[in-house]
Amino acid sequence: LMDVPRNEIIAEGLPMPHSPRIYKEGLFLLLSATGELVCIEGGKTNTILSCQGFARGLDRMGDFLFIGLSKLRETSEAFRDLPIATQSVYCGLLVFHLPTQKIVAHLK
Repeated sequence: LMDVPRNEIIAEGLPMPHSPRIYKEGLFLLLSATGELVCIEGGKTNTILSCQGFARGLDRMGDFLFIGLSKLRETSEAFRDLPIATQSVYCGLLVFHLPTQKIVAHLK
């Protein structure tokens, strides 16, 4: 992950980073290969949530983050060796309450 105007690397070795978003609390993004929501602050990557699915898509409304989860195809050669492959058994949407850091809804 790079800050282009500063020509500075912010984070390296992220497993399939997806949907970076800058909010007042910091830089959030999904690590699709591991199914995690992380926040990057000061070059340190902090795991906020393990989504237990292939996380693809992040948005916010008020204090709530909405995280899209995809089901990996069993026949997919490209994704079958990912760390999240055995846990990604459904598609859906997670609703995460940022202040309490709890999942408040889960649509499968």
